[in-house]
Amino acid sequence: MYVTPSSYGKVFEDIRASSMSHTTCKLVIFISCLDIDALCASKILSNLLKSELIPHKIVPIVGYEELKSMYIELDYEISNVMLLGCGGGVDLEEYFEIEDVINEEGDIISQNTPRKIYVIDGHRPWNLDNLFGSEKIICLDDGSIDDELIKHKEAYAGLIELNDIEFDEEDKSDENSDGLTDDDNNDDGDIDEPRRGMRPLKSRAELEAETDKYTALLEEYYAAGSSYAAPVSSNLYTLLSSIGETSVANLWLTIVGTMSLDAEYPHVFKRIYPLLEDEVSRINASSMIAAHDSGNDTTLTTEIDYSLFLLRHWSLYESMLHSSYLSAKLHLWTDDGRKKMHKMLAKMGISLQESKEMWTHMHIKLKRELQSKLEGVMGSHGIDQVIRKGVVRKFGFKVSVSAGDTVEALTALLESGRTNIGLDMTLFSNNRTNDDEDQESEDINHSDEKERFWVANFWSGWDALDNINILMDGLQKAKFLQQAVVRTGTALFEKRQIKHLRVFRLAVIKEGPDLDIFKNPLALTRLAVWIADNCVEADQQSLPLVLASLDPKTNTYLVLGLGARKVKRSEDDSENIVFNADAVTNKFGSAFREVAQNINARVRLDAFESSTIEVLQDDLSRFLEGLTLSGLIGR
Repeated sequence: MYVTPSSYGKVFEDIRASSMSHTTCKLVIFISCLDIDALCASKILSNLLKSELIPHKIVPIVGYEELKSMYIELDYEISNVMLLGCGGGVDLEEYFEIEDVINEEGDIISQNTPRKIYVIDGHRPWNLDNLFGSEKIICLDDGSIDDELIKHKEAYAGLIELNDIEFDEEDKSDENSDGLTDDDNNDDGDIDEPRRGMRPLKSRAELEAETDKYTALLEEYYAAGSSYAAPVSSNLYTLLSSIGETSVANLWLTIVGTMSLDAEYPHVFKRIYPLLEDEVSRINASSMIAAHDSGNDTTLTTEIDYSLFLLRHWSLYESMLHSSYLSAKLHLWTDDGRKKMHKMLAKMGISLQESKEMWTHMHIKLKRELQSKLEGVMGSHGIDQVIRKGVVRKFGFKVSVSAGDTVEALTALLESGRTNIGLDMTLFSNNRTNDDEDQESEDINHSDEKERFWVANFWSGWDALDNINILMDGLQKAKFLQQAVVRTGTALFEKRQIKHLRVFRLAVIKEGPDLDIFKNPLALTRLAVWIADNCVEADQQSLPLVLASLDPKTNTYLVLGLGARKVKRSEDDSENIVFNADAVTNKFGSAFREVAQNINARVRLDAFESSTIEVLQDDLSRFLEGLTLSGLIGR
């Protein structure tokens, strides 16, 4: 079943009433551990539960296999389970093997688990069994189901009704040719009038046509591809609003969670973020007055921000050079592009020496004039979106950090944890050699240590949300990781290793100094977005991207499919082509699954992001060829 935002308060009251205990924990929260939005949402929820003195357990998980195994191991006393950032796309009753015990009369007399499962997940499509076919699964709707899935709800109910009719017909061995059973005839053999309220009888052909119509609608829904609807953190903030528990700290977490979607799902960010900026103005007024000029000041402010990478924590030059936005617009991966950036700085009246000073040491006059200087060159260089608004949080007198910078720091921590800047990613390798026995069968199941590493990284990100020192460490790691992205992406362009296939672009990373970094889906996604945006600006073609990165220690490729980054011609100037952040769907999840089955490839498809898959090294060529020829990925 599903509940709309107007019922969120009632949902929380139910959870509170059934989770209160002085002796045991009755509430377990499973969280996608490679998802900053889910991370922020879990912190919001934990803050709320702690304020209500509700015992709970936070369990970060990497994929569906781990989710199922840990769910099955739960104590019977657990009355409530919450899933944040995962779970919405599978039939959870079937996946968790939740069954009813039914007596001879057909009545439910017990269940193998009495608990309820609450799902808050932005991934789409929903599994409709969760929405319309279960009382044990409660999905928190962002407000779109009643607007967008009315026909699907009717089709789902219609199929159930038609299935019941079919079952009834098969069960009536004494049915007459006129469609009425012997019970519908009187003792003299005269046919009574049909009973009041009886469903009009339909022919077998009519029933089959109705079934086909409903089935086609639902198949079309699932085949449309994956997308993202609403931030999990914003759903949690809506819950807080419904019970009157909003705060500056939780609003900040919501802003960071929403900001984390900007790179991959810009349509979601652009829809939600203005509402959060309005909330900053509403909720922050009293705390600003109370904490003004205080060492404990943690207020939020809406300020001018820039599409420059970690500007407040780097030099202007490095920030521009490693900006994904400027890289795409100016082609900074080329010598000409870098020369263009140098000329732009000169037009702004900023020398190279001044631009390479750390932002904190840069002359105050230059910092104050940066906005006007950029405004003077935006039009001529096609960088109209380099200036934007952002939300900044103060941490006393120590430092101020923007939501965008916080996202970069958290991403780095989720990618690398609190390891040294060198990022010794071999912490999670199995350290096997190619001579090991059963190497082939073990390669695809190498993930246990890697997943433990990622779970540990989740807790680094969790701690950073409350500890500015850990967050600052994350900022330093973010610089290193972005340098690796730019370095690797530039090498792919320079060596012409980004191939244009029939319906998508393809890049395969087999070597290089940064190969270990791209074992992580977050890092590979960051690189994929960088490549895709640069390709769109370079050749003005809107195509999906497949990016594969080798893990030589396990002989597997991590393969990621990214939906097309749109280009759009301006109505008033046919020559002006700009990035369009409209919602796009990603069809790689179902395509990966189907191609792997068709060619019998040895793969592992377990991530909550369905467009990520692990493929054995020997099977990659066949897998990519099958994907190219399948016709499953369209423009």
